[in-house]
Amino acid sequence: SPHITFCDTDYLMSLSTKQISHGLIEVIKHALITDSTKLKGLLKSNLEDKLNHWQKYPWDEIIYESLKVKASIVEKDPFDRHGLQRGLNYGHTFGHSLEGLSGYQFPHGLAVGIGIKIAGYISNKLNMITDQELAFQNELLDLAQLDLTLSKDFNIEIFVKLLKKDKVNNGTGVRLVLLKKLGSYQLKGGVNEKLIKDTITQHLIAK
Repeated sequence: SPHITFCDTDYLMSLSTKQISHGLIEVIKHALITDSTKLKGLLKSNLEDKLNHWQKYPWDEIIYESLKVKASIVEKDPFDRHGLQRGLNYGHTFGHSLEGLSGYQFPHGLAVGIGIKIAGYISNKLNMITDQELAFQNELLDLAQLDLTLSKDFNIEIFVKLLKKDKVNNGTGVRLVLLKKLGSYQLKGGVNEKLIKDTITQHLIAK
């Protein structure tokens, strides 16, 4: 494992607002899967301007807090023998399937953002997170200025088939990393396919 990680935050200034928007998804994910009130606060207070002045955000602090979350999870279980790193896959099972469905034309950040949105609704429907916690997640996603909708011709049947082939699945149906509450997560097996399809139809397909 690495002894040190270097991040050149000046490089961010060369990016477009859309690229910043996509990149923020991983930071938002880190805020949701741990109890880092510092990271949640940094995101909420800075993103409130809807990325209008993102160049002035305290990126050193935001990235440091985000990496701290990832490092703390990996350090506890460096070889993922106890499955502690699964939280880092929150939203990714759906995201990988979206990428596969589009022939990898779908931007990674956007795919994971949509994945997080679906996983949040399912976590709520299974009484794992409260309406308030779901609203907080969706508020962060909205503030990141991402259009997390799918087109009307989105093929849900093929999407669910791809879901079953994702690496977290074990041939016994769909397994998803879901939020137990803000700050904690679990890998849940046997997630109902109809629930997944209904969630996408109700909350993500463009009306």
